[in-house]
Amino acid sequence: MSTLVAALVAVGVVVPVYFFCLRPMTRGHCGMMGSRQDVELDREIAGLSEELRILRAQGSQDRAEKPTNRSTPPFDA
Repeated sequence: MSTLVAALVAVGVVVPVYFFCLRPMTRGHCGMMGSRQDVELDREIAGLSEELRILRAQGSQDRAEKPTNRSTPPFDA
């Protein structure tokens, strides 16, 4: 009976280690390997944020340049 308990404890330890440590590492999502990837990701996010800021500034500038005096449609009585 003690062998069965030891086997269950071993399985109870191995399964979470596999799912939370080994499996993410094989897919490239390891927390310990993230330093270089984080720098590249931060650089890409900063570039995209700057591009978004520029596009928003151009959009607001385009809205400011559009004429706002709309002519009223002719009144037919």
